[in-house]
Amino acid sequence: MAEHTAAPPTLEELRAAARSRETSLEPDKPASAKAAQLSPKLASRLARGPVLVTADLVAHDNRSARPYLSRATMLLIVLALLFASLLGHSHRLAMNEVARVNAGCEMAYMSPSYIKLAAFGTEYSRLAGKYSTYLYREVGWDLEPHPAGIPVLFAPGNAGSFRQIRSLAAAAARQFYDSPGVPNSALLKAGARHLDFFAVDFNEDFSAFHGTTLLEEAEYLNDAVRYILSLYTQEPSLRPDLQPDPTAVVMIGHSMGGIAARKMLLMPNYQPGSVLTIVTLSTPHVVPPAAFDAVTESVYSTINTYWQQAFSRADQSRNSLRDVALISLSGGTSDTTIASDSVSVAALTPPTHGMTIFTTSLPDLFSPVDHQAMMWCNQIRNRLAWALLRMTNVHSASQTVALPERMRIFHEELLIGLEDEEVGLTPLPFSGTFRLDLSTQQHAFLSLGSRLVRTWLASSASESAIDLMPIPQAPSYDDQLYFVFLTDLAYAKDQSTISLCRAGADSQDHVVCSELPLSYVKRLPSTLPEHDSKYASLSFVELPLSDLREYAHIAIRSASRTISSFVLAEFIDRDATRLVRHTTMSSLLFGGLHVANVVEQASLLTHLHLPAMDSSLLQYQLEYFDPCKESSIFSPLLRVFSNVNFESVWLPNAGKSIVYLHGTAPYVRGPTSPYTRRGLSLMLWRDPTCEAPAAVFIRLDLLGSLAKLIVRYRMVLAAWPLAITLLTFRRQTTGYDGGECFRTFSSAFNQVVARDFIWLLLGATSFAFVQCLAVVPVSLPNLRPPANYRDPAPHLGDMLVGNHDLLFVPLSALILVLSGAVAMISHLLLQSIVSIATTVYTWLEHAAPSRLQPYLRIQERNENPTIQRIVSLAALLLLVLLFAPYQFAYLVLTLVHLFSTVRAYILLQDPSSATALVWRRRWDRYHYYMVVLLIMLWLLPMNAAILIVWVRNLSAGWIAPFSSDHNVLSVAGFLLWVEGVHTGRMLPRSQKLWRRNITSFAALAIAIIAILYGIRYTYLIPAAVNIYFFWLAFLHAKGFNTG
Repeated sequence: MAEHTAAPPTLEELRAAARSRETSLEPDKPASAKAAQLSPKLASRLARGPVLVTADLVAHDNRSARPYLSRATMLLIVLALLFASLLGHSHRLAMNEVARVNAGCEMAYMSPSYIKLAAFGTEYSRLAGKYSTYLYREVGWDLEPHPAGIPVLFAPGNAGSFRQIRSLAAAAARQFYDSPGVPNSALLKAGARHLDFFAVDFNEDFSAFHGTTLLEEAEYLNDAVRYILSLYTQEPSLRPDLQPDPTAVVMIGHSMGGIAARKMLLMPNYQPGSVLTIVTLSTPHVVPPAAFDAVTESVYSTINTYWQQAFSRADQSRNSLRDVALISLSGGTSDTTIASDSVSVAALTPPTHGMTIFTTSLPDLFSPVDHQAMMWCNQIRNRLAWALLRMTNVHSASQTVALPERMRIFHEELLIGLEDEEVGLTPLPFSGTFRLDLSTQQHAFLSLGSRLVRTWLASSASESAIDLMPIPQAPSYDDQLYFVFLTDLAYAKDQSTISLCRAGADSQDHVVCSELPLSYVKRLPSTLPEHDSKYASLSFVELPLSDLREYAHIAIRSASRTISSFVLAEFIDRDATRLVRHTTMSSLLFGGLHVANVVEQASLLTHLHLPAMDSSLLQYQLEYFDPCKESSIFSPLLRVFSNVNFESVWLPNAGKSIVYLHGTAPYVRGPTSPYTRRGLSLMLWRDPTCEAPAAVFIRLDLLGSLAKLIVRYRMVLAAWPLAITLLTFRRQTTGYDGGECFRTFSSAFNQVVARDFIWLLLGATSFAFVQCLAVVPVSLPNLRPPANYRDPAPHLGDMLVGNHDLLFVPLSALILVLSGAVAMISHLLLQSIVSIATTVYTWLEHAAPSRLQPYLRIQERNENPTIQRIVSLAALLLLVLLFAPYQFAYLVLTLVHLFSTVRAYILLQDPSSATALVWRRRWDRYHYYMVVLLIMLWLLPMNAAILIVWVRNLSAGWIAPFSSDHNVLSVAGFLLWVEGVHTGRMLPRSQKLWRRNITSFAALAIAIIAILYGIRYTYLIPAAVNIYFFWLAFLHAKGFNTG
């Protein structure tokens, strides 16, 4: 090893330096106010006389040469790795389940063509140079190239393509036309016309990351609506039946496109009444999917506040949303792109104006669907296209039926009908009568209160038969009697029908009846093994006695097929078949819930309500035990559903199954109606001839529940490890200002684990407990606590992990442990990267030709600013002010400081400057640069999101600067600090107590803010750290000015 060429320091100089608080050599031991103790080896070397303090001697004496982890830190990392491995394993199992259930979606086929609206230029919209609009036409079906039907506008989501509309548009065209160019006569007679699907090309903008982009999209959508509506006035000859020109369009939005569609109604260029129906698919309505941008949070807050206040007004005649329908479709558990809890609009609109439908409740599908498949799943597009066609009315200026009828149509087409009572949907009246001739048909009159049971074997096909069940005449105040009917026959004249017959027949063989419309029949998933078709189903009817008072009999016509069939019907007492079981989450965790007799009396249909099972973070294992299962007329069918959203899990041939529903969720407010029954409910269809009791056992699926944490708490990796890093930095600066060397990250982290972590865990647990206490049960008529809850205030509800139950109080502590390990492991990785970069650079320097080595050699720099640095700084500021977002400047500053850190480590490899003072300062500087680099890297993803949007705009040819993100002050703190240390300067020690306190308490305050609100409001963290860097830059300036 080369030695210093200058005169070595004397023994007296080194001992004087050792006694000075400014030159302590041992970084892991606090310096005494009087003297600092040298290590025994170094002291023995010094005792033998003057000695040159070279790199190997100091590196051996100073533990900063390699990380040292205490036992507590190692235990923390081990526990975190075990927790992370469980999370990874559960997530892998969840992804396998997603792949399995996605097989329920059928592939859609189409023949797409897109006609660009070239005339829609900058004279109509200032954003026409960035975005464009297309008219879709299904080749071979849509023969008219010009818009002449009813306009529908599609807004794609984050990085989405306008071509995604092809599946839905193709389904609508093929359903409207019986053959190419020939419309369906029934639809025409009902006032329907073909749908003109327009789609906006947003150039696959990353709208989820940038609120300004969302605002631009909403502005352009309004411009597009105005232009589209003008097209129908330009070609009146294309609308020969004198139908009024449309004044509104139907909006379809996928993902963030749904947010842009809702924002349209609040924009200055919105044309009142031009949007009356908004259908969204996998749109996160409540909480932004990425909380990196303050403008995005503002957009969400503005929209949701506006919608909530609009429906809370006493005078609804002044409500601008009184005619607007909002339909939100969600894929449920298979959608891992967003947290599906946020898709619910129950907290934004009343049931009369909005509804949330999960695809597990969609007829013919009954399966979760992933984020992208929502746009091409054949069952979804067919159902939605038919609903859109049914709700059109060419004779109305809005081109759609009135709001109540629109909501009814969506209910009928997107749900199986079991939810009608849950939202108070009034059934259509029975219409039309006919005389039922019993003399020519096989028939039987059942006695009052008896049950109809008809079964056929596969070989016993027979003529149709009619069974007449007498209707009980219960008191008018008794509304708990219901008629229920279940069969595996199709509801058709040749298989099975129901008629309601009046009293007072005109003869013994003739009765006057009204046939029950098909809309009253619910199609349930089949439970029979013979039904291998996806579309095989059971026909179910449920009618309250209050709708049957003017009738005397129910006539049930049935005929067998060539396979085993059954028909079951009876009157049931709802009070006797409805059970409520109260439990707690802790009971579910440790013992599960066992309902020994879920069927207290033999009945075709039984209800079970579990109010406590209301969390979206939990997955359950359900086991159903039925001694009659093998010998019953049909296998039991179990529906597990939520009363808050239209979400169901169907369990044909009920046995052992996984159950998961979206209920109370982190950061999501409850429904607008306080009478909504929260919790998990079950409906059980079972052979009523079986008298033996059935049982249900439910317990928590802990491994499956862990997978739910990943989607909902992804932001924790951006916030909480940074908080731990700031606490470590606080320990380093506190010791440094107290006279120590600037501690290594590992040494300071050991201190954090030993002294601070216990208080951190206790504090987080205490706050989580207080958060739970804010959820107070509400006592309402006919609702037992804790069926309903009061949402906590936002400052409480949005804290930590958004906890709503005592079971999740330890969750914050667990995630903090994981975050601490992530912070330490990230430091080790960063240290390895810096070490590798140093090795590579050193090798390149030695391998380079001798004439280039002087240019590659890194030396200490002059601390005075140079003209080149001033010009570079001015150019960067000018670039941010005029063109690039400030996030670009932050990226440049991070790269500059990365180079400064590598340079500081390279200088540690050079033993030429080997005085104790210089060597110690170099180690101090390196550790200081390293921890700050780690802080800046944690902030980089928060800034990179908007930077990605800007780069995407540049690649699309849109060079106009953002209307936001050019505030130089948002990055000025980082800029001043990086400029201050780029020449190699070290943080000066704070001699005054108030400066030390500000440095310490500011880091602590930012760490606490990051832990309390960093998951929900991540964008607050970069702003707070930027202010902190202003303070560090001030300290550097004071140290420079004072010498």
